[in-house]
Amino acid sequence: MFKRSTLITFLLINFLSMSLFAKDRAQLAHQVIVDHMLLLSLVDSNRLFDDYYLLLENNDTVFQGALKDSIESEVAHYWESKSIPLKDPHFRQKADPYQRAVGLEPHLDDFLFLINHIKHFIWLEESYAWPLLSSTRLIKQGDKDPVLNHIGWRLWLLGDLPDSDMIETQYTAQLVSAVQAFQQRHGLEVDGVIGPATLRWLNVKPRDRAKMLAENYVKKHTFLAVREPQYIVVNIPGFDMLLVDNGKVMLDSRVIVGMPSRQTPLFSSEITNVVINPSWRVPKRIMYRDLLPKIRRNGLYINQGNYEVYDRDGQRLLRTPSQWSDIAKGAFPYRLVQKPGEKNTLGRYKFYLPNDFNIYLHDTATPKLFQKANRALSSGCIRVEKVKLLADWMAEHLVNDKKTWQRMQMQREESRWFSLKSFLPVHLVYWTSWLDKKGKVQYRSDIYNHQKAPLLSIAH
Repeated sequence: MFKRSTLITFLLINFLSMSLFAKDRAQLAHQVIVDHMLLLSLVDSNRLFDDYYLLLENNDTVFQGALKDSIESEVAHYWESKSIPLKDPHFRQKADPYQRAVGLEPHLDDFLFLINHIKHFIWLEESYAWPLLSSTRLIKQGDKDPVLNHIGWRLWLLGDLPDSDMIETQYTAQLVSAVQAFQQRHGLEVDGVIGPATLRWLNVKPRDRAKMLAENYVKKHTFLAVREPQYIVVNIPGFDMLLVDNGKVMLDSRVIVGMPSRQTPLFSSEITNVVINPSWRVPKRIMYRDLLPKIRRNGLYINQGNYEVYDRDGQRLLRTPSQWSDIAKGAFPYRLVQKPGEKNTLGRYKFYLPNDFNIYLHDTATPKLFQKANRALSSGCIRVEKVKLLADWMAEHLVNDKKTWQRMQMQREESRWFSLKSFLPVHLVYWTSWLDKKGKVQYRSDIYNHQKAPLLSIAH
């Protein structure tokens, strides 16, 4: 049998161990809440979460009582207002403080990755100076430049350079690889050349990176929380389109969107029809800005581009090239229509979606433009690189008349509209930062200057 003193010692050790365990769990819970407040302080426009963060950051004894109840209620309400569920809706019933704090987090698979990235950025902001880096020339492999030492350190701190021993004042192959990784994460031309755009992104301060990521993360997951089973989402700054079917990405395609002077608007609609071999009724704005100047210089442009001209009564007009050139110098009260065919601007397919902006998805006659990093090149409509795969999916799942669809694959001059068994929702969104499949942070330029912070447009 245990002696009484041995039993007392055992109970005392057990009590102390449990006390230390409880203290550790409370400290872990406090850190989870502090990290949560940091995220929300970066996202929310009012200062409530910012005040909570400043209060809790350096004081691990205040998260209790009425303040604890208030913080938990505000956090739960915030995520519920975004239609994003909590990890544990019954978190208040947990006696373990750590389980309670974790239960208050949003039920999102990549939330921990997000928190770790944001904490890293804030640590960089607090630990390192971030002076403006500049160069008077393009820096290419083999060049020597004192700024390369600073660039190397910055790439290492941001995670694109794997080893600080690779930092040199000469532009080595290892530094080139790091710059290319950085360029890829920022939607730049992945050429390894350090120019103005790469330097602008390198100069973005860590806290600004954290804020950009946090805001876009919440925006994206708020969107995803209330989605249809099947939909298309086009991220305009990312120049990317996803076709999603029951949570699975069926198609990921590069797209071309409107240039800054002719922006693609943000809206949601549905594809109601697919057109094979569409004709193109040229919008007046494009006709006056783009086509008439070409016709003035060369009246043959109408025939060469496979256009037809109609008056207000719908009657086709026939003129000589010199006459068209002269007419284009005046008011030109006519309508231009480009016939279906190889030269048609809309290409092989058009996906019609009702909206007030005359915007739709379509093919293109200039596919080489998809190779560009900056694909804000259209007059507003969205050109889809993998348009044939999108059309094939639509034909298999939604097109009513599959027999005629198959027959039309052999045609190039005849235009045909196809109805659908059900409409496919399309959402045009604007996300300038996200976590990719590998958990790395992706950034894109604010091509339309939509974001509040001025930093988000510096990398044009």
